[in-house]
Amino acid sequence: MLSKDKMNKKYFNFKEIPVWKLSHEAVLNIYKITKNFPKDEEYGLKSQIRRSASFIPANIVEGIYRQTQKEHSKFLYNARGSVGETIYHLLYWLGIWVIFLRRSGITLQANMKILQSNLTLDCTVSE
Repeated sequence: MLSKDKMNKKYFNFKEIPVWKLSHEAVLNIYKITKNFPKDEEYGLKSQIRRSASFIPANIVEGIYRQTQKEHSKFLYNARGSVGETIYHLLYWLGIWVIFLRRSGITLQANMKILQSNLTLDCTVSE
């Protein structure tokens, strides 16, 4: 969670905003994670995960460039909604992956640490 000093700071460049930096980094990681998804998911789950994840930093930036605080807040709430959507898609993918591992006879414990390190994202939002 961000400190009150960082939350109240006026930023002049969106690239300085801590939540934008975190969300942008998450998008880059999601692109790496989904790179090796099966070809039949190219226009399905892979595309949906990438789109919903990329909407997070995009909405943050768009909100910054809006004229009013009301518009700015609307886009931040849109970004927050995209966080939830992305989490759902990643959980859905994780469920599919677990089924695949079971059918393949691969132990879940062997792969869980890799998956957890790639899926860690703090989505705490202070009201």
